[in-house]
Amino acid sequence: MGNKLVKSHESVLVPDPNNVQVVFANYFASDGTISGVINFTLCTTRHTPTLDGRLEADPVVSARLRIDLDTAIALKNFLHTQIEMQKAPKEMPS
Repeated sequence: MGNKLVKSHESVLVPDPNNVQVVFANYFASDGTISGVINFTLCTTRHTPTLDGRLEADPVVSARLRIDLDTAIALKNFLHTQIEMQKAPKEMPS
């Protein structure tokens, strides 16, 4: 499976020779810009059992992303569209 091709937003086939894993994130940890490159860190909250039997929310870094301006704009537009779709009322089946 290591040399799969994935479709990009521009309908160009992009190779995936390393079979990059999917990363889940539910926490935006930090952000900044250095020399025109936009940087941000995403975290995942895992639930770690403690010695006394409780579960402790334990955030860990899941991804550190560095993107250029064009990619940031494409990501912003994509996220805006997806968020608006999620906010739209859902039709109930009849």
